[in-house]
Amino acid sequence: MYSNLTCYPGLGFRHYIHGNRRHHCLVLQATYALQRRGGGWALEPLARQPALAMADRFRPVTAPEAEARPGADARAAQQASSLAEASALLPFKPHADVLVMGEAVAPGGRAAAQWLAGVRVGDWSKLLRVSGPRSWERDRRGRWRLSAPEPAERVPLLYEQAYGGTVLSAQGEPVSHPGNPCGTGYLDPAAGAAEPVLAAPAIEYPDDETPPEPGRAQRVAGFGPIPMHWAPRAGRLGTVDIERIRRDGPTYPDDFDPAYWQAAPADQWVPWLARGQAVELFNLIEDEPRVAFELPRWLGFAAIRSDGGTRYPALNLDTLAIDAQRRTVCLNWRLAVADEIDRPDWIGMALAIPEALYPDASGAAPAGAGPASQARRWRAAVSRDQDREPRA
Repeated sequence: MYSNLTCYPGLGFRHYIHGNRRHHCLVLQATYALQRRGGGWALEPLARQPALAMADRFRPVTAPEAEARPGADARAAQQASSLAEASALLPFKPHADVLVMGEAVAPGGRAAAQWLAGVRVGDWSKLLRVSGPRSWERDRRGRWRLSAPEPAERVPLLYEQAYGGTVLSAQGEPVSHPGNPCGTGYLDPAAGAAEPVLAAPAIEYPDDETPPEPGRAQRVAGFGPIPMHWAPRAGRLGTVDIERIRRDGPTYPDDFDPAYWQAAPADQWVPWLARGQAVELFNLIEDEPRVAFELPRWLGFAAIRSDGGTRYPALNLDTLAIDAQRRTVCLNWRLAVADEIDRPDWIGMALAIPEALYPDASGAAPAGAGPASQARRWRAAVSRDQDREPRA
């Protein structure tokens, strides 16, 4: 039923979306090394492509000894750590996710108390302020004082370094910040803080001022993926009707928001990405305060065969995941095909460069090229991609 006609990891599966109608969902992934080439930077496909992540992967956390039982560490990680990798097993994204992992690196390789780090994709950009280690400290009168940040050469881009956290309530029960249970600086208003020293967030928005004392609400700042059970992503699932599920089986709620499938923070949603789109990284690569490169010029597309005919819709380039520390760039293409419209008997996924198909028209179909002519060219690309090693 589903054929991956590339040398990159891909997957086809059925899922009920968009009004709980059955769709054929395609996911194609390519991972590249970010390398210097000449006087600039370019992407080169990895010789060994990482597999698709079939589930969210959390950073390791060891459960308390009292909870030492099978699965306890996994549950502890979901409750008290951030995502190391977001699942690729998502049927559709209404926007593109831009994700950045790794570290913020001080400009010039010299330790600094604070600096900005960020990313730009096309006309969109985002900057965050990072700080070296600092803390809120109580004086002898019980008043809080925010210490000056210590110089640092790098700051991990983790939600553990941002505002949030999990603390004990006045009744001794754990209370978590809904948008970041693994951060720092959050306090239960009813319980306050018993410790004389509390770590302050190291990652913040540039226009947010760090409060002089802990417990005051701040925005959760970060570049990485957000787990499905954190706010505000969890709220996009809608109103879950348990009785309806018991009666009709698993279905999405009537008020389900497809943006639930977006893993990035909402201010990192952009329109679906374009081939050759410009990307810039600021203070994210060691010894390189600014790194600029372009996305590959591959066009992802599907070949959908039904009723004796074949059509070739484009896949949506909806995920850009940059690991600045490993210097890798991962791209995801997706497409959801309604079964009731196409009723396909075979679907293939492929990559092609339109400029190679239409060399005389810079990637655009010639004026006299009708659907049959274009279909022949796409069929040729599908056949060729089965035997040729792709290159960016």
